[in-house]
Amino acid sequence: MKALLVLLIIPILVQAQYQYWSPAIQITPDSIEAFNPSFPDNATWWSNQQVQWLAYTQIARGAMDIMARRSTERGLAWNTTPTRITNDTVRDDFPSIAQLGQWGSLKMIVWERGENDIYFSRTNDTVWSQPSPLGIGQFGGRTPYVTIADTLFGAVWENGGRILFSEYRNSAWLIPVLLTTPNDTANFLPQVKYFYSGNPYRYRPIVLWERRKRVSQDREIVWVTRTDSGWTLPDTVTSAGDCRHARFVSQTHPGSILISFESNRLGPYCIFGAWSSLGAAWSVEQQPISSNIAGWQQTSASFTLFPVITTSPSEPQAIRYTAGTWRIARDTGEDSIGLVERSLYSLNVRSGGNGEDRNPVLSTGVNNLGPVRVWSVWQNNAGGTWKLFGSYADIILDDVKESGVVNAFQLEQNYPNPFNPTTTIRFTIPVGTGHAPSLLKVYDILGREVTTLVNEAKEPGDHQITFNAEGLSSGVYLYKLQVGNFVAVRKLIVLR
Repeated sequence: MKALLVLLIIPILVQAQYQYWSPAIQITPDSIEAFNPSFPDNATWWSNQQVQWLAYTQIARGAMDIMARRSTERGLAWNTTPTRITNDTVRDDFPSIAQLGQWGSLKMIVWERGENDIYFSRTNDTVWSQPSPLGIGQFGGRTPYVTIADTLFGAVWENGGRILFSEYRNSAWLIPVLLTTPNDTANFLPQVKYFYSGNPYRYRPIVLWERRKRVSQDREIVWVTRTDSGWTLPDTVTSAGDCRHARFVSQTHPGSILISFESNRLGPYCIFGAWSSLGAAWSVEQQPISSNIAGWQQTSASFTLFPVITTSPSEPQAIRYTAGTWRIARDTGEDSIGLVERSLYSLNVRSGGNGEDRNPVLSTGVNNLGPVRVWSVWQNNAGGTWKLFGSYADIILDDVKESGVVNAFQLEQNYPNPFNPTTTIRFTIPVGTGHAPSLLKVYDILGREVTTLVNEAKEPGDHQITFNAEGLSSGVYLYKLQVGNFVAVRKLIVLR
């Protein structure tokens, strides 16, 4: 199966090359229940510290506590000792974490405490502060979400079906602001993100959430933003079908807002995309950015956007995602986590084992001295205990033209390599070559032709071919791509 995310074209400076996702790796032990993971939604991969933080809920000795954990070795592993943010008998759940990208030291976690309170803890990399109230009493609520821009934190949460917002300024949270009308109590699961726009330019918050429709009881996606004259009235992003789990795409261009959401407008639940330029009206993709396959329900998507090549930078139509994750539930009762990296490439499926896989979240990546390592983390209840699992992919950034146009041929190393019996070969044809006659062949080490994989005109862009070496003996082989005057040769290894 193949997946395609169509969102928004942005002029960019680099191209991304991708490797496949790692096998599922267990992050938390069997002896402790862990669930509801959260990654920061802002850029951290270019920070000085180059570490990735993860927040989650843990049950131990009958208590539900909020935990924070950081990766080591520039994002290669999660072998650090978790930090316990709360340590009492009060129920703490639904954490959300934000991390300052440029310096990496300033972090904030907000969470739901008890039945109707919102608490927070922060650190500048010395020690986490004691849990303190952010919203209690008439300002209390559930399912909070926090983000950061520059050194400005913003948080939203649900308050009895209403939506509240607050900002952290001068070492304190401001009095929460009600973003919905007092009588509108049909709103759930808010998210917030800052974008840079206006005159003068400044960071402005944009908030979106689910709202229950009056007649069908299905849900629609609603949004507001703050302008120089105050908050706008709630407006609909999309209402076709039952629309849920709206999430901002991280690493977004400063003047553009990208989101993903799930909807059953075409039958089964699939993932759709939408975008807004500078907080203006929303454009919504009419076709899913995940494959619409009968018997599959695809929900809870999370995407991160790195600079990628686009073929039409002058037309504001679409951009290819660089990484995404979502839950796949089949009619057979199985479910798993779908992982994608780059458009037109195969969907990778991972699971924590038997049982249910839920709540996948995606990191913005950590710079591993070259490649950016992106993690997907989710919860799985194999064995009757919720545990956290993860999978990672490495993204290598290369220079291209400032216009963002594909300007060079490329033949990538096959993956996996060595392999038995199948492997994938990827290649790129630059813009300006038209429908270029392309020839891709495999040879043995003596130069004798083994098979022809491609012999046809190919459009500019990225392509992939699956090579099945069934019947070939173990050994080193060569594959050669020829497009016009361009010729490239690489080795591959068949290992029985």
